[in-house]
Parts: sequence; C-alpha cells; structure tokens
Amino acid sequence: MSEKIYVNTASCGLLSKESIAAATAFLETMQTNASKAAETIRDEVIERIRSKVASFLDAPVQQLAFLPNFSWGLNAIVQSLKGNEKVLLYNNDYPSLTAPFKINGFDITWIEDKDGFGIESEQLKQMLIENKIDLLVISHVQWLSGFKLDIDDIGAFCKEHDILFVLDATQSLGAAPIHISKQHIDVLICSNYKWMNAGFGTGILYVSESFMNKYPPVVGGGNSYKIEHEVSNYVASVKNFEPGHINLHGLLVLEKAVDYKLERGIASIAAHNHQLLQALISGLDKSLILGAPDLHYRSSILVLKDPGNLFEYLTNHGVVTIKRGNNIRIGVHFYNTAEEIQQLIKLIAAGIA
Repeated sequence: MSEKIYVNTASCGLLSKESIAAATAFLETMQTNASKAAETIRDEVIERIRSKVASFLDAPVQQLAFLPNFSWGLNAIVQSLKGNEKVLLYNNDYPSLTAPFKINGFDITWIEDKDGFGIESEQLKQMLIENKIDLLVISHVQWLSGFKLDIDDIGAFCKEHDILFVLDATQSLGAAPIHISKQHIDVLICSNYKWMNAGFGTGILYVSESFMNKYPPVVGGGNSYKIEHEVSNYVASVKNFEPGHINLHGLLVLEKAVDYKLERGIASIAAHNHQLLQALISGLDKSLILGAPDLHYRSSILVLKDPGNLFEYLTNHGVVTIKRGNNIRIGVHFYNTAEEIQQLIKLIAAGIA
C-alpha cells in the first residue's frame, strides 16, 4: 500500500509519468528553439491528438475543438443562442454550468433532486414537455452527489421531442464510456483535469453538425480562417471555439492520457472503478452513503455523510479526499487498488467508532 490513499480524482486527477515527460520535453525545447517547437506541435501534432480524442469519444473529428476549460466552451455556446430559448437546469448542478444562463437572463426551469441525490428520469421528461423546454443543460455526473444521468435514455427522449441536449462531462469523461455516435448529444463539453488525468488548461468540445447549422458560432480567432495560396479565408467551423493559440504542452499531456485510456479501454477502466466502488459500498455502514447503495446511477464517485470528525480522521491517516458541506466525496479511479479500498474501509470504521 502506498503512503497515501488518493481518492480525490473528482477534484483533480493524477498525471502519469508519460504525460509529464511529454510536456517537459516540449518545454525544454522551448528554451532553445521556441518557434520551431511551437510550430511542430501546431502544424504536425494537434490534428493527431484531435483524431485520438475523436476515437476515444467515438465522435466525428471535424466536430471537435480544444478549449482552455469547460467555462470557456459553455459561455461561447451560450453566446451562439438567440437568448429566447427555454432552458432546463438542475438546481444543484455545478455553478459554472448554471451561471451563464442566469447572467444572460434566459427563461430557466429548475429541476430538484430526490433526497439530495437522484434526479428522477420520468420527472425530468415530464418537465421537459410541460415547460416546452428548448434546451436541457446538465452534468453527466453530479459533483456533490455522484449521481449519474442515464444519457442514453435522456438523449433519445430529447431527440424524439426536438430538445437540444447539452452535456457537461467533466465529472465522467475518462471514467465512464461515452459514445457520441450512438448517443443523441448535441453539445458535449468538459475540462480535462479530473477523470481524463490531463492537468489544467485544456478542455474538449463536441458540437453536432445540426447544432452548428442552427446556431453558428459567434466567437472566432485565428483558427476561424483557412490559409490557401497565402490568402486567409474565413471558414466557420467548430474551430471557431478554439481561442487563438491553445495550450500546446497541455495537449501533449492530454495525448498521453488518451493513449493510456485507448490502450486499456474505457470499458475496462469503468469496470475496475465499479469493482472498487462496489467493494467500498459493501464494506460500509449503508447509513453513511448518500443515495441508494448500488451502482446503477453512479460512475466513480461515492459521497459519505460525515457523522462528526471523520474527514479529519481520514486526512490525518493519509487519505486524500475532500469535504463538501457536511459530506465527504470519494472518487476511485484506475490507479486505485483493492488493497487501498480495504484499508479505506477499515479507516472509515475506525473514524466513526
């Protein structure tokens, strides 16, 4: 067992030595031939990374953009909207998701959870229809509870009723399978510093062709132009959402993270995480667990109610996690082991004794 038990990927994922080496090699080259180093990544490497991300997401490569973070992407998407759309949001969703719609004065309908955890699918569907919603904007996995939305079911429903589906995948991508080609998602946005294990400064945006046709981008930069015969011509595409010179060393970190996940397989990673989460649930007093003690509506996050000083006890005994309100959020990922989970169960039992 390692000296510390790191179960805080829901806050920030660990970087691999391969990712660190790739970024370091690039930054070292920047010391001696910066322009050459940057041009090589810009002209030869970025599209290779984009293709790998497209494969990972099972998405058309021409509909993917690289972002600095989730917030940039969502705000840019919001600016493409007309402003009169009716939007359905979850009241306890991450503030970065809800703020742009509140700030810009959209007509918002709010859905609440059940017992601080679950969002009822049938209630969600009913509200979408009754309120004549144009746009559902929601997180795949909720940051405060670990609740995972059934995006296959909800996406199909939205498509059937001509409702646009915008998904925040920051708390799921890298830990839960997403197949854009099979799921009816109009816009997917995520930051890469959590379950993608790619550090800060990069994000991913997928925008469907139909969404782009209905809501052309109203932001742009150098990547909005195509140079032919030394003449720059404006060509509106998903690359409008790439704001100028993007984070080159961050994309190299992302590439190595995606390489690992493609090699191991996202289904294998999800199965590993579920196995660890199931062992954790089985070993705990069920009264500590927020939500139903099963995996049907969970990705890789388990939230525990803190009966007193459990968080402080775990921290003092080498467990790296985080407290949100009166709850403790635990996130398990591919680098966690069965031995760590058994040790964690013992520590939780000792901490509440």
